[in-house]
Order: sequence, then structure tokens, then C-alpha cells
Amino acid sequence: KIITDRTVIDVMAFSALSESMTANEAFHLNSALGHLVEDYDHLFYISPVGVKIEDNGVRETDVRYRDNINKKILEIYNNSRYNWRTYKIS
Repeated sequence: KIITDRTVIDVMAFSALSESMTANEAFHLNSALGHLVEDYDHLFYISPVGVKIEDNGVRETDVRYRDNINKKILEIYNNSRYNWRTYKIS
């Protein structure tokens, strides 16, 4: 058993919005990753709403980019058969 803070769904969202990958590359990567989601026992979505972006030199600090990635993650969840739950941090 393992708990991770990221899943292949995150990678699917990043690749779908990538400007460095071709549409064909993103499509084939996401097709392969979609099968791996079935290996997860539980999926939890934690909303970034209200969470301050920290400039740690590693993660993106652009609010619009974060919002676009978040929208894509929700789109993937909502258009899938995956069993997932939403949590909010307050």
C-alpha cells in the first residue's frame, strides 16, 4: 500500500495543457495513463481554493495556470468512471 499526493491524473492534466508536447503525444500518453488509474484503490481530490500559492522555487506560482490545471483535473474526474471524493482544506 502507498499514499501519494499526486496521481497519474495530475500528469494527464499537465500533459493535456502542455505547450511543449504535440497533441498526438499528449493523446497517446493520456491513453496509456488512463489504464493506470485503475490501479488506485482510492482517489481523493483536494480543492486548491483558499490555499495560498507558495513560491518554493519548484512549483508554478501562476494563479491562472494553477486554475487551468485544476479545471482539467476536475474535467478528467467528471468525465470518467473513477470513484473519487472531494475534500476542502480550511
